[in-house]
Amino acid sequence: AAKGAEPSGHRPMFYAQVVKPAAQCRHGWSLDMLNEGAIFVNKVSSDPESPVAAYNNSVPDELRIKPYDYIIEVNGKRGTQEMYKLFGKDEHLELLVQRPLWLDVDVRKDGKPLGVELKFGTAASFVFVDAIGHGVIKRGRHDVRVGDRITSASTPGGDDLTASPQSIVTALKELDPLKLRICRLPDQT
Repeated sequence: AAKGAEPSGHRPMFYAQVVKPAAQCRHGWSLDMLNEGAIFVNKVSSDPESPVAAYNNSVPDELRIKPYDYIIEVNGKRGTQEMYKLFGKDEHLELLVQRPLWLDVDVRKDGKPLGVELKFGTAASFVFVDAIGHGVIKRGRHDVRVGDRITSASTPGGDDLTASPQSIVTALKELDPLKLRICRLPDQT
């Protein structure tokens, strides 16, 4: 059962109780630890036997753990490495989950480089902004930050044709102007 939406802030946060039959069993999600201080939920399994699906099936939609959510606390502990350790050893997990902040950012490159360093994994559905150097993003003061996830790139008003990290990278190189769909960990202050 969930405690409900207790913490306040500009993005909804809630506590989720995930119970595993054994400490070492799979949870039913795909996670990444690219952000400092938060664990990102990349995917959630639809397998009804998984602990995350069992939790999700027991609560209303607004309290379900979903792709693109951020886990910012596990059993009262914060810090990416500290939280991740608990997944392997604790059977009862109390998670503080925060919904992402979604942004649409228009960028005009005019033949210049974006100036971003990106990371992505094979199972990812986004590219992660790892660094911002000299380029259009920094000079144009666009609302793109280190730690953002670009989930799609298209031309403004155009169809989103980016279904994989590789296609997002291609779109970032080839399209001008760009409309970026960004998933961001909200400020924790």
